[in-house]
Amino acid sequence: MTNFFKKIDKLMIVLQENLCAALFLFLFIMCLLQIVFRNFFGLPAPWTEEFARVGLIYLTFFGAAIGLRNKAHPSVDFLVSKLPLRIGKALDIIAELLVMSVSLVFVVYGSKYIIRMWNDHSTVYYYSKGFWYFGMPISGFLMVIYGIRNVFLDVESIVKNKDLTEGEATNE
Repeated sequence: MTNFFKKIDKLMIVLQENLCAALFLFLFIMCLLQIVFRNFFGLPAPWTEEFARVGLIYLTFFGAAIGLRNKAHPSVDFLVSKLPLRIGKALDIIAELLVMSVSLVFVVYGSKYIIRMWNDHSTVYYYSKGFWYFGMPISGFLMVIYGIRNVFLDVESIVKNKDLTEGEATNE
């Protein structure tokens, strides 16, 4: 990968990791507030549960995109690791294409779901529940971009007959 693309890739992953860290902190604070309101004040706080749910939805999808970028998604590679490099990378490309197809489903059907949920409103603040699911198509798009990146690295590994994805799995 060229230096320009490496810088863009690093920037995207840093932004996404910081977003996930902020979402996790937000989720933790919402759950903590829920406990405090319920146990110390004897008051229900439905807004904390609602915001925690939305935070968890976004954290799940953006975390999945980071996992795909870092090739941290679950895989059974016992047999693949025993194969020659080029055959293993060819199988990796097939797996990446399958994951990218699921990611495209997130983009297409996530967008349709947002439209479908747009007229359904939150019970606490009465905003559109469509906002809850914006993370699905956005993270699906990021997964497609990361899948293309991973396929590019796998093809380059096949051409050079050298595993170029080892140091690329992290921010190195």
